[in-house]
Amino acid sequence: FDKSMEVLQRELSAFKPDVVACASKGGRYMIELWSRREWVGPSLMINVHPSCQTLPKDVNVVLAHGSNDETFPRDRKALSDLVRSGTPGKCFLYFSGSS
Repeated sequence: FDKSMEVLQRELSAFKPDVVACASKGGRYMIELWSRREWVGPSLMINVHPSCQTLPKDVNVVLAHGSNDETFPRDRKALSDLVRSGTPGKCFLYFSGSS
């Protein structure tokens, strides 16, 4: 994990993206970037990783999750609560009830 984080940090510094997206198991890396404050730009998390319990303050975050996710299932209420843990007006949930 630590080696992967080093590579990710190096690539983010070199590329300077406008947004960082992650999906499913890659969410662990996004959470670590947030916790280290190494990424505070716009973020997209598809199929929220279970270790994501709060969203960072002052970061634009979009969560996209489907009700049929078998890897990391979460119900809409739990995801709505997660969105509320971030900064109001900066976090958005896209929930698909049949995907």
